[in-house]
Amino acid sequence: MPILVQRGTKYLDEKEVFDLYATLGSLQQVVAVLDERGVRHPHTGRLPTRMGVQSAALRFMAYNPDYARQVLLKVDPIMYKWAMSEEDYCRTIIKVMRERQIMAPVTFKHFISQEPMKNYTIQEDLEYASKRTIKEANSSESIHVY
Repeated sequence: MPILVQRGTKYLDEKEVFDLYATLGSLQQVVAVLDERGVRHPHTGRLPTRMGVQSAALRFMAYNPDYARQVLLKVDPIMYKWAMSEEDYCRTIIKVMRERQIMAPVTFKHFISQEPMKNYTIQEDLEYASKRTIKEANSSESIHVY
């Protein structure tokens, strides 16, 4: 009988994942540390994926901008120079959250309506947030041929 896993199950400590990623700088190294600590998906028993680790770290960065900026700039001010100003940080996080579809459009809409993100929202963000689902957001995007 197959194991049914609820989509969107958040079992990773997002702050821990963010701190590890900021310090180690590699998603694979974060997964290795979580493996050493015995972190497993509660339903499948599998290790977290790099994508899951990345999503957890990004969610933490999105909802804790002051702390995240402070840590990033302390770890490596050259690599994380985009975190120097609140504006650059917020615009970068909003863009990454939208482009990598870390949040569903409805959640994204709520996210960009909060301080300080609402001060740095652009038209593309509002268009994505107006969609009802990620599938709808993807189907309305134009296909670019290079």
